[in-house]
Amino acid sequence: MKGKVTENIKVSATGKGIVNALGHNIDECMTNMFANVRNLSFPNRFSTDHQIKYPVFQIPDKFNSQNFLKRNKDLTLTAQLSLVAVYQALEDAGINPDDLKN
Repeated sequence: MKGKVTENIKVSATGKGIVNALGHNIDECMTNMFANVRNLSFPNRFSTDHQIKYPVFQIPDKFNSQNFLKRNKDLTLTAQLSLVAVYQALEDAGINPDDLKN
């Protein structure tokens, strides 16, 4: 199976990154959180069987991972968001992603 993890790899977190409903990086998230900004909306990226439509916090539609990733057309939104956060964490830690390639 392509992409299957076949061995355990130890990972140390030395930086931080985040993409969520408040922003696309730590600075945006913190600024919006302390400004009491809420991006509450009705879901448009998934469907639900609930009779009552409940609002959710979701990544804004304006988020475009191509601004962060060189290649993303084959990745799920979850994978794209994860990779953006990983690249942010690497940058925060002062690590060049190209240095990690064999």
